Amino acid sequence: MQKIWLLLFTISLCLPMVALADSPTGMDQIKALTGEWDGTNSEGKPLHLSFKLVSGGTAVMETMQAGPEDMVTMYYPDGNSVMMTHYCMAQNQPRMKASASADAKTMSFQFVDATNLASANAGHMHHLVLSFPDDKHLSEQWTWTQDGKDKVDTMTLTRTE
Repeated sequence: MQKIWLLLFTISLCLPMVALADSPTGMDQIKALTGEWDGTNSEGKPLHLSFKLVSGGTAVMETMQAGPEDMVTMYYPDGNSVMMTHYCMAQNQPRMKASASADAKTMSFQFVDATNLASANAGHMHHLVLSFPDDKHLSEQWTWTQDGKDKVDTMTLTRTE
């Protein structure tokens, strides 16, 4: 009887792990973006994004070509959530953490902190919303915060590879 109880107890501990391993996560959504994307920003300017799986599949590197210099955003798991660090042309590196969404069509990242940020009022990316209408389309809505004012730029993208 004791062996049966021990077996049932062990199985009950493992079931949540099996469920987590089989269920899609936010990181799975980010990994699914791997490839090349073209589109425009809110002002109609062209841009190109590339998503690449790196570090043994534990992170995704997004390279954004939207002007004279590329910017990089790294997405990586943090427990059951997803974190990101944006390496900005503003020469600071905001970190944001994803919050749960009501559906699998959006992922919202909230500001946690930043390196090389002179003050809380200095210009920096403060919020990001990724929208996944289908596997060939993506929208990134970036919020720039400076001196207590927000400016939103929406990038509408289509997968090219």
